[in-house]
Amino acid sequence: MSEPEQFSPEWPPEIVRVTRTPDGVRIYFPPLRAWRFALRLALCGVALLVPALIAGIAFAPAGKHDTVAILTLVLTAAFVYPLMLFGAVFVLVALFAVSTSLTVEAAAHRIRAVRRVFGIKVRDRVLPRAAIAVLEQETATAPRGLGGNTYFRLVVLTLPAWNASGKGRRYDIRRMVVADGIPDEALAQALAALISEHALPAGAGRSD
Repeated sequence: MSEPEQFSPEWPPEIVRVTRTPDGVRIYFPPLRAWRFALRLALCGVALLVPALIAGIAFAPAGKHDTVAILTLVLTAAFVYPLMLFGAVFVLVALFAVSTSLTVEAAAHRIRAVRRVFGIKVRDRVLPRAAIAVLEQETATAPRGLGGNTYFRLVVLTLPAWNASGKGRRYDIRRMVVADGIPDEALAQALAALISEHALPAGAGRSD
């Protein structure tokens, strides 16, 4: 996305930006699209991390090796350090949530998904159109303490290497995320229709 581009106005630009290309469409999911969820997650992390740090400093061993010092160390390791770990993980996940972007190029012969974190490319995956079997919609609901919001994700599944068994199992199927962090199901379905139009081969389907 080095040169200026005109995005289609019907898509909410804070969530997704759609650009027509000569052979398909480019869909860009910018950073900060999930900032509300990330903010709640970061606040929960800080609420765990700060008291745990204070308690860890207050109860840190002072060079003594008596029974009280050993008991204090055991209790700190059992209760304080796990809180510090969970708090740090929450903060890191929040940072990832607001720094990640996804660029999807759906064209006549392939679909490509590029993931970036802080502007650095961390994943670049390409699937030929002929290998795509289905486009699925997945749903994730945040805990009530983090707002309880529902988010949607679109995933492309490839054709299985073997035929499905009698129980309908699928084997050796690769999956590629082509949309995430979508807060509205109608928007997710519109994106699924757009990707299906440009990237799914004849005979492939959608699983909503």
